[in-house]
Amino acid sequence: MSNEFDSAAYQQIWDKLVGYAQDVDTLFAQSAPNAINDGLNTPYADWIPGLANLIKTAGRKMLQALKWLWEKIMDLLEGVAAPLFMAQRAFEWSDAKGAFADISSAINPDLLLAPKEWKGDAADEYVKTVGSQRTAIGKMEEICETCRNHLIAAAIAGFVLYAGVASVVAQFLTAVAVELGLIAAGFTAAGGFAAFWATTGITAAELSAAAGVAVVFVGDQTKAWNDIDAAANNNSGFQKDPDSGAVNWPDPNTKYFDDASVDDDNESKWRLNPDK
Repeated sequence: MSNEFDSAAYQQIWDKLVGYAQDVDTLFAQSAPNAINDGLNTPYADWIPGLANLIKTAGRKMLQALKWLWEKIMDLLEGVAAPLFMAQRAFEWSDAKGAFADISSAINPDLLLAPKEWKGDAADEYVKTVGSQRTAIGKMEEICETCRNHLIAAAIAGFVLYAGVASVVAQFLTAVAVELGLIAAGFTAAGGFAAFWATTGITAAELSAAAGVAVVFVGDQTKAWNDIDAAANNNSGFQKDPDSGAVNWPDPNTKYFDDASVDDDNESKWRLNPDK
């Protein structure tokens, strides 16, 4: 998967899981009970000793499995929106970084006309202030980039998790449909419910992999939070009040260059640059 989040593709996964939940609900409430009744109504259900009980047992186990699956899907759906929201917030942080980058470029000392057109103490202080402001703006760019990168990473991990879950559930539902057909025909009970898991096509490795992805997803979210918190609390580039300890935006120190008067006396704080 790329390092970008595909919102449209993820919405499709979300929709699939919602659809699967509805499918499971229908299977539990209608299809499975109907299949059990059909199986019990077959002519040989009464002819073969114990077959009716086996059909009932298989049906009961099937209902238990469907109930369990429905509950798990509903649990997953509680957090299914998280990756999408993470991606949306990541895009917002990316926009914020772009805004700070534009400001940083606008006050780049190498591109400003003021230092080229003017000289004097005020001009020198102005350049210093621009430098401190640009450093702080650069720190804001870093914070935005950190937030954006980690949110995207967590969103992609969520994408992988829910895509894997959707795949496993799809296999499970396909097997359920086959098994219900057999129950309705009165055949499956002879093989026992344990045979059902073989028909799902879901391997232990797949289940372990899905669990592993879930752990990664949670781990990515934890790492994202810790890194974002560290970036937000990194005060380099800002000024710290020696008395209160509060961290503030660098003082623009406008008092050093807010006098706009210009005299051609080689002493004014603002003087035209004779070399220009």
